Amino acid sequence: MKRLLTCGLTAIALLAFALAAGAHEPPGEVFLAVQFPDTHVPNIDGFDDDWSAVPLEVYAIPSSMLFSVHGFAGDDVPRGGMDPASMQIRHILGWNDSRNEIYVTTKIFDNKHTITRQDLGSYWWDDSIEIEFNPRHDYLPKPEDVVTHHKYSFAFPPLNGNFGPALQTAAVSSADVENPTLLSNGSRWYYCTYSFEGEEYGESTYIYEFRTIAIDSYPKPTEENITEDQVVEHDLTAGEVIGFSIFVSDVDDSAGDADNRVGMWATTPTSCCHSSQDLLISPMDDTIDWGEPTGTAVEAQSWGRIKYQYQQ
Repeated sequence: MKRLLTCGLTAIALLAFALAAGAHEPPGEVFLAVQFPDTHVPNIDGFDDDWSAVPLEVYAIPSSMLFSVHGFAGDDVPRGGMDPASMQIRHILGWNDSRNEIYVTTKIFDNKHTITRQDLGSYWWDDSIEIEFNPRHDYLPKPEDVVTHHKYSFAFPPLNGNFGPALQTAAVSSADVENPTLLSNGSRWYYCTYSFEGEEYGESTYIYEFRTIAIDSYPKPTEENITEDQVVEHDLTAGEVIGFSIFVSDVDDSAGDADNRVGMWATTPTSCCHSSQDLLISPMDDTIDWGEPTGTAVEAQSWGRIKYQYQQ
């Protein structure tokens, strides 16, 4: 990992401002991933209490910042046009230099949490999340020989032990290759879990937590799966920009036999599967009071995600 860069909130905002001119989608916006110190890496347990020190007004991505995509919520829905009585969403992203990991926590209020899909692999037929990263930031077109866009998709609670597409393991895929066996949930590469309050299948608030090692690329598998030595890590560096996107699908009433989404809410105004937003890997924010250490870097595991928005 590169040498740590530490600065205050104003300096981070100025850095985001400077980067915004070249931002992809939405134009003129750069989101922020908060840097967790080694003493406060979040524990990936499905609870977000270890994110409490992070200032939401700077790093959180609330419902008001999300776009309706693919027309599930209707035509001409404005940004932030989600009905708060039906769903409310808050994302935060983060990272840790020593572990070279990216973290995400998402909190969702849903008036009716639904898991009914009959096809186990069709996770998008249920309430679900898709998290996409492209640390190489090569955007489009995608390379022909390697996978650089990494998509993590899951629908909780698990249905018959399955919470994502194919293999009944980790829901990790690219636009071309689904579920390399190596990248299974609970491996050193990737872990996600959840908790909820309210009705498990009904009105409830779910909290999702996720971590992944930053992956640069791996070969596109053909007849054989990839091996550990074929995965190339991306060395996260404070001040760099990587690609990302997050999508939340909302399903209310469904027999589980078709795509009955009533909304798909995204950080991007366009579509899925190309990590089109710019995410600043933020320097250490010395305005954050992290409090007493929560454990050693070995004991703590986590992921987080945060956003900073600049509007011209």
